[in-house]
Amino acid sequence: MIMKKPHAINVLFQYAILLMFALLLIFHVLDINYLLSLPLGTDIPLAVVSSYSMEPTLHVGDLLVIIGCNPKDIKVGDIIVYKGLWGSPIVHRVINKTQIDSEYYFLMKGDANASPDPGMIPNNPYTWLKSSKIKGKVLLIIPYIGVISLLASKDKFLFYAIVFLFLILLIISMIMEVKK
Repeated sequence: MIMKKPHAINVLFQYAILLMFALLLIFHVLDINYLLSLPLGTDIPLAVVSSYSMEPTLHVGDLLVIIGCNPKDIKVGDIIVYKGLWGSPIVHRVINKTQIDSEYYFLMKGDANASPDPGMIPNNPYTWLKSSKIKGKVLLIIPYIGVISLLASKDKFLFYAIVFLFLILLIISMIMEVKK
């Protein structure tokens, strides 16, 4: 029996499905945050944008790579990640910075928001974000790839249904290739 060469499109399709499946495994089976925390110098090396407060700069589903930084190196205009009042990470832009004694304070605002972050009074730096709350600065933005993570955290059934669909598509494309 003579085997025909696989069509390039089918091979690309199979690789694309395998790549998506590998990404799902990497993000949800391995603890990628733990693996990246040491080299990136922060306990939050990856963050997924989950609100519209940084539009048009950042979009819901963008995956952010965060690098730890010294507060003195943060400049007005930088996008940083900090722990909010309830412990969840917030990704906003520095719109002002000051130093009082040896502590740095930052006035924060989402690009799409009309005013600074809640509780921060522009003319009172003591209400601003203390440098000790900062987890890092945005190093890299990977558009929309974090949608997978958002989906997994919001709806486990839908996440596993998508994984199952990827596997079925891969099996179908391999069966079609063998029949040719």
